[in-house]
Amino acid sequence: MNKRGLGIIAIVIIAVAIIAIGGYFLYKPSTVPSTQTSTDSAASANTLAQEGTIEAGISNFAFVPSEIKIKVGSTVKWTNNDGTTHTVTSDSGGKGELNSNQLADGESYEHVFDTKGIFNYHCSIHTGMKGKVVVE
Repeated sequence: MNKRGLGIIAIVIIAVAIIAIGGYFLYKPSTVPSTQTSTDSAASANTLAQEGTIEAGISNFAFVPSEIKIKVGSTVKWTNNDGTTHTVTSDSGGKGELNSNQLADGESYEHVFDTKGIFNYHCSIHTGMKGKVVVE
């Protein structure tokens, strides 16, 4: 192969790499905004315990965010933003824990967390969907 042919191949490879990198940054998943009352950055939203009512979402067969840290007495409100039905169901299945009805697109479920602990949950319809609430 001559130098001109190799040059064209190199240009094509570089162009494909640039397009792929640009596509990643353009279409990478976003997170649901938090209802934090402080001026902390969005990056710290999942690392600091939050108070009040925290908005969470269900989107693209995932809980968003998948881990929420809150203070005792706070409420988490999940809103289904997916085109299909989902639930918010405790992994342990204990009484008083997370146990929503089937949530259609646009419907919400709220739960007040009165005790400290780690509460793992899933969608009972799509068992691969998992989330966690850490109550401090």
